[in-house]
Amino acid sequence: MDRDLGPRDSYLGIALGTAVYDVTEQHVGIVSHILAVEELDVFDGLVVATVTEPVDHRFADADQVGEIYERGVLLTVAWTELHVPAENPAALEIGADDMAREGLGGKLEDRLHRAWNLISGKGNG
Repeated sequence: MDRDLGPRDSYLGIALGTAVYDVTEQHVGIVSHILAVEELDVFDGLVVATVTEPVDHRFADADQVGEIYERGVLLTVAWTELHVPAENPAALEIGADDMAREGLGGKLEDRLHRAWNLISGKGNG
């Protein structure tokens, strides 16, 4: 990657509007929300917004966020592999792989629900 992303950082240092690059090193958007419980030092993931019209949002689960730098976040997957918030988060399709990764699958669904609430303006949970 030819960009100067600055020094490595943690989720605590991510600023809203930070550039996000997918696994192909394409600039896919900016950080629009950070889902974390700082008191417990738990990073859930990021909501990424496109910089083109119409604005589209996707949720990058914590394990889809690779390296974090002062001026950029590198994802471990392509944009198309990020979760798409649904109008009804309870209706999200969660497959066997998600359930195996998340135990009973509830954690991922909870994070997607929180992400949707942030995107839609309904609050933070």
